[in-house]
Amino acid sequence: MRKVLITGGAGFIGSNFVLHLSKAAPDARLVVLDKLTYAGNLENLKALSEGANYRFVRGDINDARLVDSLFAEEGIDTVVNFAAESHVDRSILGPKDFVETNILGTFTLLEAARKHWLAGEGAGAAPFFDGLPDLRQLSAVRLPAERHAIDGVLEAAVH
Repeated sequence: MRKVLITGGAGFIGSNFVLHLSKAAPDARLVVLDKLTYAGNLENLKALSEGANYRFVRGDINDARLVDSLFAEEGIDTVVNFAAESHVDRSILGPKDFVETNILGTFTLLEAARKHWLAGEGAGAAPFFDGLPDLRQLSAVRLPAERHAIDGVLEAAVH
């Protein structure tokens, strides 16, 4: 069973994705994390009910402890990030919110994924890294050979 963390899942695009995914993959566990700011609306998700396949968490993607706990508790193996400041007119008056959510928040998600998936947590963690060289062991001497191996894996995945 896939365990999907969907951030910004109460916004217009995120909630439509959640509703679609709940029908397309009924066996998936959907964990929606949303701060419920001006763009988020819990009414968008009223068709879903808390239970075995759905959980709503009100919170901020910048809250590293919360994000880390969701990865640990839920065994998250997939992340879809819709949490973003997207109104350009707001960025002119308050760019700090954009940097915090769009850059630092995304970094928080990536760090949690890296921490848990490199530790082998989450159902999709091991298959995701199968066949890739151990990136922690890269050195300047080995880099060209490793880069060639990684390029081959990525090329095969794209085609």
